[in-house]
Amino acid sequence: MAENLTTSSPPTADVANLNWCFDSSATHHMTANATSLPNAHPYTAPHIACQIACYGKRTTQDVWHAQLGHASHSVFTTLLNKYHLPLDGTIVSNKNCHVCPLGKSCRLPFEYRQSHAQFPLALLHLDLWGPAPISSNFGYRYYLSIVDDNTRFTWLYPLAKKSKVLATFIHFKKMVENRFSSRIKQLQIDGGGEFTSKLFLTFLSDHGISHQISCPYTPQQNGVVERKHRHIVATGLCLLAQSCLPHSFWVEAFSTAVFLINRLPTPQLDHMSPYEKLLQRTPDYTFLKSFGCACFPHMVPYNMHKLSFKYVPCVFIGYDDHYKGYRCLDPISGRIYISRNVIFDETSFPYQQPQITPTAQSTPASQFDIGPSLDSSQINISTSPAQPAPIVLDSSSVNPFASPPPSDPT
Repeated sequence: MAENLTTSSPPTADVANLNWCFDSSATHHMTANATSLPNAHPYTAPHIACQIACYGKRTTQDVWHAQLGHASHSVFTTLLNKYHLPLDGTIVSNKNCHVCPLGKSCRLPFEYRQSHAQFPLALLHLDLWGPAPISSNFGYRYYLSIVDDNTRFTWLYPLAKKSKVLATFIHFKKMVENRFSSRIKQLQIDGGGEFTSKLFLTFLSDHGISHQISCPYTPQQNGVVERKHRHIVATGLCLLAQSCLPHSFWVEAFSTAVFLINRLPTPQLDHMSPYEKLLQRTPDYTFLKSFGCACFPHMVPYNMHKLSFKYVPCVFIGYDDHYKGYRCLDPISGRIYISRNVIFDETSFPYQQPQITPTAQSTPASQFDIGPSLDSSQINISTSPAQPAPIVLDSSSVNPFASPPPSDPT
């Protein structure tokens, strides 16, 4: 190699000035005559340590893109400017590559929607959650959630089968339109068969209700109710963990979660609660009790003799949508009592004791929140066998059609 680099002739001016030219054609040779190299160009990097194979034949942008493993335009531009890659032609920023989408295709970002419906019932978001991995005590596997876009108020209907969605929505429509003297204008639904069935779509058409359907595999387009699902499930699981109740009480926990969520301030409404936004009054927070805690409903009017105890140890399992009272489960008999005269011990949770076995023997509310004008007890949405009705205490002091509604105590 040394012999190949020596010459008997005097060095040229380039050699004397040490302006050597490097050949990148895989020969690793040096020459003092730049004219002997095809497609040579000067090296202008600031440091000799930064140089790589930068001399030689210029390459087009497409070839560089392929050689670099279809790197992005920003990465290629960085390499070009930092290492002065020999480029034939100019850079085209929006140059399309038919190969990149085959390996890099991804979903487009979703823009955050700032606008809300102008008034209640103008737009409702519907979705069906389930099936639950564990059936409730009364055979429920699903629940239908309905969210009002204007107020973010939520209604929850536990269902045994998907086929009950239409009957439930028909009853819901009658209740809310009568209660608020307004008509449902539009629905946002997904492509589930319970919403896209011919019967459901025909009902919407007959009543002049328009609808929008999410694109396949795009739940983000129904994001309002999808996020509400997450909030309901997260809150309900916290209530179950707090109370140590079995997962078969998920309906009671989720219904209580909706009752509470409707009364919590939300940034979507400038830190106003959905309850206050819809009903134009402040909820009564003093009515709230810890889910799953020990409670003792007053039993004197129903005692068989004067030596009977005045209270029955029970477990608080939520609020009732027909009565302004509390739902109390007797863990021994499995009966559910509804009463306003209840003493609570919110430091004790009976189901934390492993020997207690849940045996609920009463039908729960089939819908939750807003009161009797929105309940769904008049329709049969359960396929489970008929259960004995709950024992209602203090029934003489409760008017289910009083104002304010029972489930919204003030």
